[in-house]
Amino acid sequence: DFGVGGPTDTYGVNQSYLGPTLRMTTGDEVRMEVHNGLDTVTTLHWHGMHVPAKMDGGPHQLLDPGQTWSPEWQVRQPAATLSYHAHPHGQTADQVYKGVAGMILVEDPTGGPELPDEYGVDDIPVIVQDKTFDSDGQLVFDQRGPSSTGFLGDTVMVNGTIGAFLDVPTTHVRLRL
Repeated sequence: DFGVGGPTDTYGVNQSYLGPTLRMTTGDEVRMEVHNGLDTVTTLHWHGMHVPAKMDGGPHQLLDPGQTWSPEWQVRQPAATLSYHAHPHGQTADQVYKGVAGMILVEDPTGGPELPDEYGVDDIPVIVQDKTFDSDGQLVFDQRGPSSTGFLGDTVMVNGTIGAFLDVPTTHVRLRL
């Protein structure tokens, strides 16, 4: 419930809206358990992650409702801020709009620039979205025009919250958009 007229029908990854931030380190062996709990086909794509093609989760790897897929790979890339999201052909925008998306943070122990690195304190993941809600609190998916341009909603959300606020320390803060 986003507080805009009633409970909102959403999708999520391991929660009702969006998904958890996945934190990985270069060299990690990763195994995911992706279970489709939706009533339609979906996928889960690791956007920007260097993975073998058969672990990519693109539109060629559909999961039927109730099906589970277990991709595995070794993290073989430098530090990065990435994302994951649904990617079924023709339904990607709708499923991501409803919440099947999240952030991936890759850390590289070999170094890099000195940046704030205390997750949730001075190293903050920030997912900014614009949404439109109807009077009943339901998301309005209004995809007019070419699908690549999307549309502009009238409500800004940050990390799934309308009117988000974060009290930050008076030192350097890293916001990962």
